[in-house]
Amino acid sequence: MLEVFVTVLYFSGVADKELGPSVEDLVSANQAAVESVRYLDMRIEVYRTGWRGGRLDKPIHLSTQRWSKDLDRERQRYRQHFGRQPDAEGNPQNLGDLIESPDQRRVLLNWDPLQPRRITPHKQRTVRAYFEPPSPNLPGPFSNPAASFALFQIQGNLDDTRWTLAQLVAASPSVEVSELTGERGKRLWQLAISHPDNKTNGRFTKSRYEIVLDPSVNYLASRVVAYIADTDPSPDSIVPIRMEREVTEFGQTRDGTYFPKRAVARMYDGTAAPEAPPASEQLRVAEDVLINAELPSDAFDFTFPENAVVTQLPAVDGSYPLHVWGPDDKPARTYTGDYHDFRFPDPEELAQEFAEPFQALYRFAAMAITAAIMVALVILIYMRRRRGRLSSP
Repeated sequence: MLEVFVTVLYFSGVADKELGPSVEDLVSANQAAVESVRYLDMRIEVYRTGWRGGRLDKPIHLSTQRWSKDLDRERQRYRQHFGRQPDAEGNPQNLGDLIESPDQRRVLLNWDPLQPRRITPHKQRTVRAYFEPPSPNLPGPFSNPAASFALFQIQGNLDDTRWTLAQLVAASPSVEVSELTGERGKRLWQLAISHPDNKTNGRFTKSRYEIVLDPSVNYLASRVVAYIADTDPSPDSIVPIRMEREVTEFGQTRDGTYFPKRAVARMYDGTAAPEAPPASEQLRVAEDVLINAELPSDAFDFTFPENAVVTQLPAVDGSYPLHVWGPDDKPARTYTGDYHDFRFPDPEELAQEFAEPFQALYRFAAMAITAAIMVALVILIYMRRRRGRLSSP
């Protein structure tokens, strides 16, 4: 808990060097700490520990996430344990996989590599796949552990832009720095940052952040509070929300690199009193953590499955190319325009596409029957010869 709030010392990056670091000093120190985590792989278990203002007697295991980082590449995977159930045919609806590099983002939903289910170009089950250029926002199902857990990025909610601290400060119309005193007299620095939409009258106008940097962990963010004035979507309907995220435990590598191990997220009604209990509380715990070490072989083994229909974004000449994926992680066929050939395939080809599983089953059954007949013949011959030997004098 923070014990003392000290008055504002600096405005918009202007500092008195005798009193403490400037905005630029703090941003640079934070950026260096974040960038020191060059390689990363961890499993994050997410639990609901509070709901509707009350503490839960037993935490609810909401999801398991996997977060991997290799310099400028990142991968996020999730498996939801609570809420989304399989559809009527047993197809999963709770899986997500996203990989992002500086030039491309690939997304695969509801494909389970541990229990793959056969798909065809015209029977995708619940699988959805696409690729696109990177953007400041992520698809809704992905909680972005860089912001929701590690506080390496700042993001008020899933619709908000994901910012590094340097990007947020550069885009904000105002930044104020304050000194805080934490537990056991620890010296902390808080940046109060106006949301960039306050300059453009965008969706998050009247929103702001408070970001606490901790010198004892190389100026990583230990706490982020987002005051979000979100619209839904009518400008007359504003839903104020206060989202607090706090890293409660850091780890340290032998070379002095700090990283998060446990974090708590609390969501409040934006009009609630400071002492009011949160409307929702979640605990995130990192397991199987690797920092700046050789990554597991499956950390970046992302591939689209064979026969997945992969949409290419954005549109090209008014059409979104559809790629039927091949076995070599490349498109086998591509459809554009009105997708006529895809929507109206050759009847014989379509019949073969849906018949393949039954043909394979028939072939397997035929082989099994043939093998059984051969075994029976061998046993019959053996028994006849044995009876012949027994009847001989």
